[in-house]
Amino acid sequence: MGTMLYFEMKIFLSLLIFIFSFQSISKAEVVIDNIFGVKLYSDISKYADVENGKKRDDMPKIYTFINKDIDINRDPLFNEYYLRTNQDYKIVNISAGKVISSSKNEFNNKCSSEKKKFISNLANSLEIDEKLFKKRFRKAEMENLIGLWEDSSYTFVDDNKKARLLIYCVYRRTLTNDDFGERLAVTLMTEDYYRSHVISRFEITKQFNTKFIEDYIFN
Repeated sequence: MGTMLYFEMKIFLSLLIFIFSFQSISKAEVVIDNIFGVKLYSDISKYADVENGKKRDDMPKIYTFINKDIDINRDPLFNEYYLRTNQDYKIVNISAGKVISSSKNEFNNKCSSEKKKFISNLANSLEIDEKLFKKRFRKAEMENLIGLWEDSSYTFVDDNKKARLLIYCVYRRTLTNDDFGERLAVTLMTEDYYRSHVISRFEITKQFNTKFIEDYIFN
């Protein structure tokens, strides 16, 4: 299983460097121009029909364009994609993810180890210090959902605009039907999106381990 994961990661990273467009400013900073062929602040009409954008109650000023409605470069490691725009239909979030486990019986926190390997290989490929990915732990308790979020973010400035690349694990359970999901995801987002829709929705918490996840999510 470990060998298979290694080759999956190597294949993905080879594609990722091809799919990512980046500029090496120095050893300390790499500007990521786009991911999956999509550039932040570009017009959604390049990748989807404007009419397919959907709003959510918790993000009334954001349009979301999901998997089947977007035309982007895809990677076999991920099977879930979405783009989000502001009210002017300018892209502020580019995301891809995959489900690691979907039940309590399957869960053993594989996501955390996959995320760690992913960041190590990505930092090496981009020739930046792995320590530039800042790790944070978050939690959320909403009306119908509880969740934990372990993310590592790389921050850079492109054309005087701050942006973030986040590699993260999400653990969440829907309270009405006990639906559970553990996901690994990568997101390129604007700083404004990060502050408005990540910081505001997820509370920073202390570092957690597998046992804490099990106690918090399943009990």
